[in-house]
Amino acid sequence: MSGSRNNMPSGNNSVEDLNCNNLFIETNLSSPNSEVLEDLAVDDILFLSLNEKNVILAVTDKNKIAGSITSSVTKLIKCLNDGYHFVGIIFELDGTKCKIKIRPRSI
Repeated sequence: MSGSRNNMPSGNNSVEDLNCNNLFIETNLSSPNSEVLEDLAVDDILFLSLNEKNVILAVTDKNKIAGSITSSVTKLIKCLNDGYHFVGIIFELDGTKCKIKIRPRSI
C-alpha cells in the first residue's frame, strides 16, 4: 500500500479544527533530488518550508532541496502559514526513494 498515513487523533479532522502540534505524517518525498539524497542517511532531518508557489519543500541543514511534499498538503500548508515549523525525519532511504516522518519541530 502506497501513499501517506496521517496519524491525527480520532474525531473531526477538518482543517478548521486542526491542532498543528499533533500533526504527524509518514510520506514519500516527491520529486527527489538524487544528488542531495546521496549525501543523506536514515535519521537525518529535513526542514519543511513553503516556497512562493505554496509548494512544501524538504530542505537539508545546508539549504539544499531534497524534494517536496505532496500528501496532506492542505493541513500542512495551513500549519506552516500559521507559523508552525515542521521537520521530516528520514526513516527509509533507497536510491531516490525516500520516506520521511513529518512532525512539529521542537523549539
